[in-house]
Amino acid sequence: MNACLRVAAGSHRQGLASHEVDGFFAGKITSLEGVGVDASTVVDCEGPAGSVVFLHPLVIHSSEKNLSDMYRRVFIPAYRAADAFPIYYGPHAAHNEPGAKLLRGAPAKTARSEGGEWRLPIAAAEFNSLYEIQEGSHVKGGRKSSTGYFAHEKK
Repeated sequence: MNACLRVAAGSHRQGLASHEVDGFFAGKITSLEGVGVDASTVVDCEGPAGSVVFLHPLVIHSSEKNLSDMYRRVFIPAYRAADAFPIYYGPHAAHNEPGAKLLRGAPAKTARSEGGEWRLPIAAAEFNSLYEIQEGSHVKGGRKSSTGYFAHEKK
């Protein structure tokens, strides 16, 4: 089964939900109730093959593991203002920066952020992909696996 995307409608209005497990960034939330989301708001985003889904970055979303023999391809473009401060800029995120394109305006020399405190996504161990950290495989065996995808990895 290649399960469809599920979203908690309106959850983006609550702000950034905690993605931590046992005090470390886990790339996921462990329960809707734990972040104050009513399970009755969850809807399936079904569509025929080739469909595109656009989400607000704060919408709580999930999908079940792909159990089919078909690939589930995903393309995740990310947009931010030129003067927005990235919440994390480590090896697994830095590989995207050289290819980033400015859509309009001029490059910024200072960072902008809203007042307040923001939790940094500090993981229990180094990792390569969001899926790896969601599964916890980055902490099994004590070594980061090589995907061969990232420019900073040694082959």
